[in-house]
Amino acid sequence: MQYTFPTTIYLVAAAAFSHPAWSEASSSDDAQRARFEHVDTNRDGSISRQEFRDMRNSRFGDFDVDESGSLSSEEFGVAVKGTPAHRFRGMAFRRADQDGDDVISQAEWESMPLRAFDRLDANENGALDHAEFQP
Repeated sequence: MQYTFPTTIYLVAAAAFSHPAWSEASSSDDAQRARFEHVDTNRDGSISRQEFRDMRNSRFGDFDVDESGSLSSEEFGVAVKGTPAHRFRGMAFRRADQDGDDVISQAEWESMPLRAFDRLDANENGALDHAEFQP
């Protein structure tokens, strides 16, 4: 099965939703609520495109365990473990590695389109509500 670039970006973005604190929630509803509240930094009840981008970009340092300033394929694999992206991690990594140097720089990470946001924003109002925010 071949996946398109937008699907790849969606899978890569799924990695950004994995957070240790969220997995400790007592139920999937609690975990979902915790994820939403973490990303909704201005507490207005919706997640803006900028809040989504900030969340994704902030996770880069968590994934860069050797503090090299880039993600190796191994670090990326650990980052997406337990997410839908894990199954397609090789393809997702290659797509994100825009210059083909076998690492994902922070600039490459931050320059990825927000296609995951666009896919989740079902009503296309530029914000995600609780129902749309289903990583």
